[in-house]
Amino acid sequence: MISTIEKIITPNLVLRPYEIEDAEQLKDSITETLDLLLPWMPWAKEEPQTLEQKRSLIGGWKKDWNSEKDFVFGIFDLDGELVGSTGLHPRVGPRALETGYWMRKNFQRKGYATEAAYAMTKTGFLFSNIDHMIIKCDPANKISGKIPIKLGYEFIGETYSKVHNAIHLNYRMNRTDFKIMDKYEDIELYTHDEN
Repeated sequence: MISTIEKIITPNLVLRPYEIEDAEQLKDSITETLDLLLPWMPWAKEEPQTLEQKRSLIGGWKKDWNSEKDFVFGIFDLDGELVGSTGLHPRVGPRALETGYWMRKNFQRKGYATEAAYAMTKTGFLFSNIDHMIIKCDPANKISGKIPIKLGYEFIGETYSKVHNAIHLNYRMNRTDFKIMDKYEDIELYTHDEN
């Protein structure tokens, strides 16, 4: 089960659930990257938020995680600096999970989003009974749109998002189409008992 995951270590990153202690890094990361987030992320319109609001947000994520409603992961470098965020989201229908990503300004164009998306894709298939993974992105976000293609996702069409008030490009990977990519495959998964 996804809720048993404590952390995922990839060649360059550590992906794990946010802790309240991460609130200051999260606040700083979003503030310094806000100009790049505003065109793509509806939640960015609510920024900047206070440190207390970030603590409350993380508290909500932890509650959703523990009740298995949604799974938001912080992306950290191997020294513990927050690089961005990703997640596994069951909002795309039965037997499917969506993943997405945003990267802190100073960590963009280093391949970290692709590495994180690969880890999320593999984790989704390993830790849940799903048939496929979904990645959605805005057609104008050319950089983000390259990531699902690199990982072997198939373009399945466009949809209109009321939340984003925009068209999304939709990419899908079926469980049977997942391919090991040696570049990212040195993954360690740490879990805890369900009890």
